[in-house]
Amino acid sequence: MSTTKDQNALFNLFNLVVILLGAICLFVAQTKMLEGYPTIKIFLNNAGTSGFVAVLLIYTVEKFSRQKQQNAANKLAEELNRDVVQAVYKRHIPKSVMTEVEKCLLQSNISRENYEVIYTIKEMKIGNAFGELDENIITEIAKKYYLCEIILKYSLKNISTTKQKHTVEFNLESPIDPEYKALVKIRKMKIGENQLTEDEIAESSNTEGDDQVSFSREVVLDPGETIVVQGEGSLIKQHLDSELWVCMQPTEGMRLTVSNNIEGLNVYAKANHFQELESVCNDNSTLIWMLPYGIFPYQSVTLWWECDSN
Repeated sequence: MSTTKDQNALFNLFNLVVILLGAICLFVAQTKMLEGYPTIKIFLNNAGTSGFVAVLLIYTVEKFSRQKQQNAANKLAEELNRDVVQAVYKRHIPKSVMTEVEKCLLQSNISRENYEVIYTIKEMKIGNAFGELDENIITEIAKKYYLCEIILKYSLKNISTTKQKHTVEFNLESPIDPEYKALVKIRKMKIGENQLTEDEIAESSNTEGDDQVSFSREVVLDPGETIVVQGEGSLIKQHLDSELWVCMQPTEGMRLTVSNNIEGLNVYAKANHFQELESVCNDNSTLIWMLPYGIFPYQSVTLWWECDSN
């Protein structure tokens, strides 16, 4: 590093000397002292001009040369990255695959930690979450739907060295019967220390889509900063139905807890992942699964249920 700095200093000093000599030649050529010496005057003029042109050309060539060297270094770095993977894993990974790994993982700015989903399946009853509805309407809905309550918890961390913007999202699926869409609600949201009010949740929510009710709010994280996100919502799902949670950021594992007090309702879960879910609790009313592995973007966990009669 010091040798490179010394070389740059000598290079700049040399160019400065040439510029000064050129300036002196041009200055002397314009003085009256050389009026009787036209040949010397022409020589000094040409020498001074040539000096300036030479320095300009040298800097131009140097600039293009450095850019060429930088491009070559970048290309070499890419090749070395691939060579390192090949050397360590003894595999020739296709370039398109490595590109996706870089986009999804190595170039990610935000990661998610401590990801937990708590899902409760209930029968539709007066006083559950929709006590404002007429009893006859609830009875009609209960013939086809269960009431599901969901709690999401996770931490977002800025793993880059610069400030990053990130959109916090919470999406709930709408029922296939559009007249019941009003029963899908995002009830609570807390981002960091900010507990959002009902009005703030409504301002950041979109209920116009046909397939879901969605919440989105932008946050800014400093380098290395971590914030905790918590959301709660309720929706109605059919007696034979499913849920899908897709990770959009690199995620350090997931915990899924399902509470179910409905007699004859069987609940299952599966990870769309290289590893399988680990069952850590399976009693009469509570099921807990863990996926204690790294989760790539677009990998997911599926939950589904069915009654014994189905």
